[in-house]
Amino acid sequence: MRHLDYCVVGGGVVGLAVGAALAPFGSVAVLERNGGLIQETSSRNSGVVHSGLYYPADTLKTMLCTAGNQNIWRLQQNFPDAIHAKRNGKWIGSCNNSEDSQLEGLIERMKERHIPYTMVPQNQAHREEPLVRMHTIVNSSSTGIIDVHTLADFFHSIVVKSSDGYVLCDSDVIKVELPEKKRRCDAKSGDSSIKLTVASPSHGDPNKSDSNGSNSDDTYTIDVDKAVICAAGLQANTLWSRVSCGGASVAQPPSHRLYACKGRYAGYRGKAPVSRLVYPCPLPNLVGLGVHSVVDVAGQVRFGPDAAYVDSFDDVSVARSASEEAAFLDSQYKAVRRYIPRIERKKFFADFAGIRPKLARQDEGFRDFLIEYIDQVVEATEPASQNATLTPVMKSVKGGDSHHDGEAVVVWLNGIESPGLTASSAIGDYVTSWLVGPKRFNEHLSPWRNEKVAA
Repeated sequence: MRHLDYCVVGGGVVGLAVGAALAPFGSVAVLERNGGLIQETSSRNSGVVHSGLYYPADTLKTMLCTAGNQNIWRLQQNFPDAIHAKRNGKWIGSCNNSEDSQLEGLIERMKERHIPYTMVPQNQAHREEPLVRMHTIVNSSSTGIIDVHTLADFFHSIVVKSSDGYVLCDSDVIKVELPEKKRRCDAKSGDSSIKLTVASPSHGDPNKSDSNGSNSDDTYTIDVDKAVICAAGLQANTLWSRVSCGGASVAQPPSHRLYACKGRYAGYRGKAPVSRLVYPCPLPNLVGLGVHSVVDVAGQVRFGPDAAYVDSFDDVSVARSASEEAAFLDSQYKAVRRYIPRIERKKFFADFAGIRPKLARQDEGFRDFLIEYIDQVVEATEPASQNATLTPVMKSVKGGDSHHDGEAVVVWLNGIESPGLTASSAIGDYVTSWLVGPKRFNEHLSPWRNEKVAA
């Protein structure tokens, strides 16, 4: 595996989806730094299949979420034993008269985007969810829940069952060396591949590994001839610091800087007080969608998440002391009581937390997914971050276009937070169609896609 056509950095659900979409078009490897797959953002969230409701219309989040929603339900229908998901809808409700206008705005958006919905009369609400008390309720019927591990396993199987596909854990990319051709005004010929240096104490070079995958070598290199796709999630800032060209470091663009936003969940002991997703009206700034009730595919209920910017991408503790935990559970209880007033505080317990890789700072508004590639690198006109001497020129990956110049390219998927789980298969299609061209892409319909993309 010294040479590959494609390499995906990051073994979350998005990285695996990109690998699965690329698998029919050449050799591909998905590299994950942890000892197992989907151990970070992918498995530390609500597990909701969103409908594409919450974000502005002309955005990647809305477009890819809407397509991804359809893909997941198609997969669940065609592979029910493999994809564990339930299309059981989501109640979104106002808790008082003042929130009705906000809910009406969401309903208008559903109409505009042709998102299926029904109004829930109060007598029906009391019959189906007797503990829920909301002023006005709408059901988003194309929303549901999914066991993300089954989706990840499905993508994983496509990669490893392809003719030349690999998924490798314990594989930390410690260097991304761009070809010197990427430097403006550099007319040198020579190798145009991207060279990755991988630290892999558990595996070493797969060409030298024994049947158990063990190896004494700590690092190996891969030459990537067509594209490196960076789906590093929480580790994107670190990965940017490892990019170089001709021995000179390449600065991370300010627009790509990620910020850690922690969301914590509370579990609930005993009988579940609700049997479905129940959401209050979302927070105005979309830092989060509010403390909602989530019932997973196994019937376990939890409440969350809250949302707070933190300094660390690695700290997934719910609380560091008994008093902090009690304060967190009190806040969750208070939030849930707004729409389930008879909920019992003594049954709440600290469950888990996850980190969102947000592009927006705490004082910023909405930021879309960022899917861009390094077109070239230029000399920095002023001191750049991390003592870098080169600055990348970034261009957007645009649907319907294709990558024409034939040189290896680095594509960055940054800020892929919610609704990234829902959008994962659509992100894979979006990137792959651009890399191989719509015509060639349409020659291979994936298991989650039943229509061709526009050429």
